[in-house]
Amino acid sequence: MQRKKYLVFIILGVISFVFFFSPFTPHISLKIDDCAGVIFYYLNRRKIDPKEIVVVNIDDQTLRKIKSKWPFKRSLYAKALNILNKEKARTVGFDIVFRGKGDLEGDKKFAAALKNFNGKAILAYFLDNQGNPLYPQEIFKQNSITGFINTPADPDGVIRKSAGYIKHKNGDDFSWAIKTAASFYGTKPQRDKNILLVNDKKILLNKAIVTSDNRIAASRGEFNINYLLKPKDFKNISFCKLISGDFPKKLFQNKVVLIGSTAKIIHDTHSTPLGKMPGVFIHANAIVNILNGKLLKSLPIFISVILLFLSLILTGYLLFSFSFLRGIFLSLGIILLLFWLNILLKFFNWQFSSGKVIVPILSYLVICNSYAYMNFLNSLFKIKNKTPLDPLTNIFNLRYFYQRFDLSLRSISFGEKYLVVVLLEGFEFFSKEADFAAIKNTWGEISSSLFRHSRFWARYSQEVIVGAGFKKDEGQMLKKRLDTFFSKEQVKVSVRIGLLKLWPTVNIQDGLPFLIEYLEKTSSGVVLFAKDIIPPQAHKKHTREDLFSSLYLDTEERNIELLSLIGKLKSEQGKAKEIYFQMISSLVVALESKDPYTEGHSQRVCKYSLMLADRMKLDEEEKKKIEEAALLHDLGKIGISDAILHKKGRLTDEEFSAIKQHGVIGAKILEPIKEFKSIIPYILHHHERYDGTGYPHGLGGEVIPLGARIIAVSDTFDAMTTGRSYKKAFPMEDAVREIKRVKCTQLDPHLAEEFIEVLKEMRLMPQGENNRDKG
Repeated sequence: MQRKKYLVFIILGVISFVFFFSPFTPHISLKIDDCAGVIFYYLNRRKIDPKEIVVVNIDDQTLRKIKSKWPFKRSLYAKALNILNKEKARTVGFDIVFRGKGDLEGDKKFAAALKNFNGKAILAYFLDNQGNPLYPQEIFKQNSITGFINTPADPDGVIRKSAGYIKHKNGDDFSWAIKTAASFYGTKPQRDKNILLVNDKKILLNKAIVTSDNRIAASRGEFNINYLLKPKDFKNISFCKLISGDFPKKLFQNKVVLIGSTAKIIHDTHSTPLGKMPGVFIHANAIVNILNGKLLKSLPIFISVILLFLSLILTGYLLFSFSFLRGIFLSLGIILLLFWLNILLKFFNWQFSSGKVIVPILSYLVICNSYAYMNFLNSLFKIKNKTPLDPLTNIFNLRYFYQRFDLSLRSISFGEKYLVVVLLEGFEFFSKEADFAAIKNTWGEISSSLFRHSRFWARYSQEVIVGAGFKKDEGQMLKKRLDTFFSKEQVKVSVRIGLLKLWPTVNIQDGLPFLIEYLEKTSSGVVLFAKDIIPPQAHKKHTREDLFSSLYLDTEERNIELLSLIGKLKSEQGKAKEIYFQMISSLVVALESKDPYTEGHSQRVCKYSLMLADRMKLDEEEKKKIEEAALLHDLGKIGISDAILHKKGRLTDEEFSAIKQHGVIGAKILEPIKEFKSIIPYILHHHERYDGTGYPHGLGGEVIPLGARIIAVSDTFDAMTTGRSYKKAFPMEDAVREIKRVKCTQLDPHLAEEFIEVLKEMRLMPQGENNRDKG
C-alpha cells in the first residue's frame, strides 16, 4: 500500500513539474514575483537616492493653472527648456511626442530653445502597430537626440521590462531611457550582440520577437526593470512651477530632468509591480537602474529547473513521511524559502522568478492533498459501508436501515414498494441452544434467501428482520423459501411475513413496534398491513442523521460491544488462571505434606515475601506476582525423587545437582501456561546468589529479578528457622545473625537489612537481639 502511494506521489510530481513549462503558469507566477518585488522595495528604498534625476510633472495642478488646452503650445516647452538651460541642467528628456506641426511661432521658439540648449535634449518618438516610427518634426530633430518610448507589457498588462534596443523598418535604434542615461555621461550607447554598453554599465538584453498584440511588430531586446522607487521617492516639481520660476535654487544644476505627463486625464498611467505608475516614472526607474548599476540579470533557467526538481522531491518526501497538517506546513516552509530567495537575490542584482518554481509546488501540494483527501473519503465510505453490516448476519444494523430508508422515501422511484417485516418465531430459542457454527450457517442461508428479493435488510431483534424495496407478490415466495430451509434443517421456527405499502410521510422508526405487535398476534403466514395500524402520533417527522454522526454512533456501539466482550474474556481468563493456580498450589501443598519438616514452607515464604514487598512499597501488580511465585517456588521438586527430598543426612554431589534443578523444572511446568509467564523468572532464579555463585545460571547483583531476590531472603530465613530431620531449627537471633553474615554474598544486602527491619516491626525478633543491634 505504501509503495502504491509512493508511486502516485511520483506521478503527481511529474505532472506538477510540467506546470513549469505551461502557458498558464506565468500569470500566477508573475504575481508572486511582484509580491517579492514589493517587499524588496520596502526593504531597499532607503538605500537608493536618485539625486541625479528631477521629474517635472505635467500634473492636474498644471492643467488647472495653465490656460492653454492640452496638448500645450510648444512655446511653453521652449520656455521650460530655456529656464533649464539657465539652471545648467545636464540632460533634459521629454517623455512627450512632438508629432506634426503646431502653431508656427511656437514651433520656431521650441526649435530655437533646442538649438540654444547647452546640455543634451532627448525627444521621444514611438512606433505604430506596423513598426513605423513616428518622429518629431525635422526642425526639432536637428538639435536633439531621439529615442523610442514604446514599453512592452506582459500578458497580464503589467510593465516589468523596458525595451533597450529595437530593429524597425528605418533601421536600428536605442530607447529613450537608454539615450537619456547615456547623455548624462556624455557618451553614446553601444551594442555588442545582446549587451548594451552605457559608459561602463553593461545591460544584458532578453531577445524577443514581439507581435502586434503587444502594440508593436518589430524585433527588439529588452531588459528587466528593477523597480527601486515609487513616484514619491523622486524629486518632483510641477511643470507650472518650473515655468513660473517657483523652485529651489540649483535644483536642476547638472541633473537629468525628465518632463512627462502625470495628470489622470492624459491617460499615461500603467500597471507595474509597485502599483499604478505614470510612464515617465517607469522610464525614470530604468534610468536609475543604469546610473546606479542596479540592473537585474536573469538567473539561468536550468538553475530554476534544478530548484524546482529538488523542491518537488523534498515536498513529496514531507507529504509522504509526515502527518497531513505537518506535511502541509513544512511544504509551505519550502515555498516561503523560495519566495525569500527571490528577494535576497535582488540585493545582488539577480532576477529569479520564484513564482515559476512556486506555482508547480503549489499545484503539487494541492493535487497531492486533494488525492489524499479523496482517498480518505473513499476509505471513509468503505468503512461506512462495512460498519453498518452485522458480521454474523451480513445484513445492515438498524440505525443504518433507518437512515437509508429515510433517504429512499425522499428519492423518486417507480412502482409500488413495500416495507417487509419477517418474524422468525422460535429463532431466539434456537440461537441459545445451537453452537456458533450452526447459528452462522443458518444466518447465511437466511440472508441468501432475503437477498433474492432485496439487498436492503436489517435485524430488528433476535426474531425480527425488516427490509424495504419489496414487491407485493414476493411475500409468499420468501416465506416458502424460509419454511423449506427450516424444515430441511429441522429447526423449529415459524415464519410470518408482513408487508406495508410505503408512503412519503411514514416514520418507520416509530411505526415498526406497532407492525411487529400486530404480526405476533396474527395467525396468517403473509399479512398486508393496513395503513391505520400505525397510529397518527407515530407519523411525526424523524430527524435524519448525517454520514459522520451515523458512522460515529455505529462505531461507538461496536466499541461498547467489543469492550463488553473484552471484559468477559478477561473475566474468563482470570477464572482459568485461578483454577490453574489452585490446582498447582494443591500439588505443592501435597508435596510438602509428605514431610512434616517442610509442611507449610511455601505459605510461610509467601507471607515473609509479601511483608518485605510491602516494606519496599511495591505496587499491587508486582506484589501479586511475588505472592504467586512464592507459593509455587518449590513446584519443581515434584520432579525430584522422594528419596533425595526426604534423605536424612548429607546429600552427595549428584543428589545436590538433582536438587539444584528444581527451579528449572518448575519453570518448565509453568511455561505452557501463558498466564504464569511473568512469574517464571522469579521461580527460576530464586536460588541465584548476589555474588554470582548461585544456580541455575550464575546471575549476580541486580541482574537477578527483584521478585527472585525477595523470595531468596524469605526462603533462606524460613529454611533456617524451621527444623529438618538432619538439623535443628535456628533460634531467631542466630537466624538474623546469619542473614547479616551472608548479605552481599548470598543475599541482596539492601533487602536483607529491610527484612530484618520487618522482623523488628512485626516483633518477630527477640528483644535482646534488637537491643544488641542498637548497641
